[in-house]
Amino acid sequence: MPALILFKRRWNVGGDDLVFPAIGSASVRLIFLASAIAVFVIQHPTIRQCKQGDLLAGFLIGLVILLTITVALEIVIGVVSGQGTITDTYPRRFLPALLYVRALVFLAEIASSLVGAVWVFRDWELQSDQSCDVSLVRLVQAALIFSWFLLIAIAICVLILFGGKHRHENEQFDDFDRWEKRCRRCCFCVKKDENSQVAYAEAAAVFSSLFQNLDVVLSDIVAGLILVQVEQARRIQDRISMTAACKDPGPDVALPTEPVERSLETIWHYYQYSMASNGWPILVNADLKCWLCKLCCMGRCCSCFRPSDHIAGDNCCQCNTMAVRSIARADEEDLLYVSFKNKIFQSPFIVVLDHTYKSVVIAIRGTLSFRDMLTDVSADAERLDIEDHEIYAHRGIVNNSKYILNKLSELNLLEDAFHQYPDYKLVVSGHSLGAGVAAVLSILLREKYPEIKAYAFSPPGGLINAEGVLYSQSFVTAVVLGEDIVPRMSMCTLKQLRDQLIEVIKSCPVPKYRVIMRGLWYTCRGLPETLPLSVNEMDHEDGLCCNPREPLLPANPREAEQRLLDSPAEEEHRHREENGDAHDGEIETIAVDVDNGAASSSNGRLSSVSSRKEFMPLFPPGQMIWITRREIHSGGCCGSNNEYCAHWVTHRQFDHIGVRPGMIKDHLPVDINQAFAWLVDRVKNGHVVHPDC
Repeated sequence: MPALILFKRRWNVGGDDLVFPAIGSASVRLIFLASAIAVFVIQHPTIRQCKQGDLLAGFLIGLVILLTITVALEIVIGVVSGQGTITDTYPRRFLPALLYVRALVFLAEIASSLVGAVWVFRDWELQSDQSCDVSLVRLVQAALIFSWFLLIAIAICVLILFGGKHRHENEQFDDFDRWEKRCRRCCFCVKKDENSQVAYAEAAAVFSSLFQNLDVVLSDIVAGLILVQVEQARRIQDRISMTAACKDPGPDVALPTEPVERSLETIWHYYQYSMASNGWPILVNADLKCWLCKLCCMGRCCSCFRPSDHIAGDNCCQCNTMAVRSIARADEEDLLYVSFKNKIFQSPFIVVLDHTYKSVVIAIRGTLSFRDMLTDVSADAERLDIEDHEIYAHRGIVNNSKYILNKLSELNLLEDAFHQYPDYKLVVSGHSLGAGVAAVLSILLREKYPEIKAYAFSPPGGLINAEGVLYSQSFVTAVVLGEDIVPRMSMCTLKQLRDQLIEVIKSCPVPKYRVIMRGLWYTCRGLPETLPLSVNEMDHEDGLCCNPREPLLPANPREAEQRLLDSPAEEEHRHREENGDAHDGEIETIAVDVDNGAASSSNGRLSSVSSRKEFMPLFPPGQMIWITRREIHSGGCCGSNNEYCAHWVTHRQFDHIGVRPGMIKDHLPVDINQAFAWLVDRVKNGHVVHPDC
């Protein structure tokens, strides 16, 4: 931090990101150098006997010299890159000059490799030189291949890391356009459809609101997450609150009086339909041993030549449909409609008859593609057409829900099902993105089907507004496992996490590579039981750097953010002011232009202060069950086992993002299914599951 600038262009890495690449490359080249010296010394008499031996000798001598210079240069680059801290770039001020020299050496390496290629693949081959030892030729060929492999790998890395044009000090920068282009590049493999342009614009609005003009690179975010994890663990240890209240604290939902045990078996039953809607990938993940047998037993070949009216978007062997039947344990005639067509704002879903609980089940698939991700990040709010209620919900999920609603109406699926089974009830279920769609779809269907029930497993945190939560609490039940990040993820909590990242990065007094190395150690071994208590102790023993006696968030979060927004010239000017070196009477007036998203100053220089799009506070839906985990160490080779607890909670439980090792794993469908299986087994054996773990 800030991003490295070379050749008047901005790179996607920082100057302190070159420690590991430089040292790693130097180590590989050092081995290559030793091999080249050994070949030259041992094969020196043989080289003299070869035709064009002078050319070969010159190539080997030049290779040794270039490798020596390259190894020395990369060691220096690695050492210089490791100087300073994440925000203090002054000790790394000579790094661009070193990289310019390295670029010249890179060109020399290419020239040297061309000389070797001329001898090996032209002179030696054309002259049929029998006086040359074949083993020597093979060694030179191997050296050339390895050299070209290194050069091509470096070139690919440069192409990947080379970013857009450098933003000059007096140049306006359209952050929205930059994020929209990034979204298009990330989703280059996604086929364009009628919703592509809208989705890219929505995604760009979200990302520009979170990261607008922040001069950070990916490794800064990784290091910040490691630091936040340690700080949050320390605050839990010291029993200090970690949350900073949003403008809207959310709805005050009363906890149900019914014991949670009574609902677990029913909820788990409908969770199977949510898993089934994922198709064959979830069957493979859930049953590694027998998934192929199950698909083969129920599968059919060449179904694409015999299309079915109630199956859409499946493959020729109908693997997804067979997986639905296997996981949901449904007969073929119970599948009223199966759609695996996937576009932006159009998720796959299934409509199944459940004779066990006498219900018609609509299950929506979660996020499994780039199209689904674009739906996820279309996070602005859109109003639902619900009479006498002002309910807003996640725009991408609302569009997805309306698509499924129109499809149900177009095919007359629900009317036909209830005409045949009038005593059945309607249930909507889904996981992740599917959970959000299930909740919104149930709201849209409730006027016509008052007895509807919805089960949302790991729903998005930024789903509906406070009035929508209160409206849905009587018929929507959300389930969250452990530290799952998705139900905690909203624009408010993401901005809180961003402010925490900014503060810990700004206050960290050690280099980034030490933070990342310590993070890798924590990933393998877990956090230490006793965390450091002072900055000096952490600097020498733990490698991390947040003072627990000081608040994680600054009194003014904008103050922390401004440090990252400053250009190098502004940072130098601010540093001079802090040290009393500024010119007397130098006062700069900044006027903010909200419409253009930039601020102008009295001396004509653009400031990095900018307006951000405001997003409506959104929350998870309905009543919420939180399943927590306790790890029981069994000893021996078996490692540890998990015990689970389930209890009703309010939305306040998910008002911040906890950086934990299980924040991703707890979102996986198989892990949720395992937790349900354990809890239901305990209930059947007469045990209580709701005490705190």
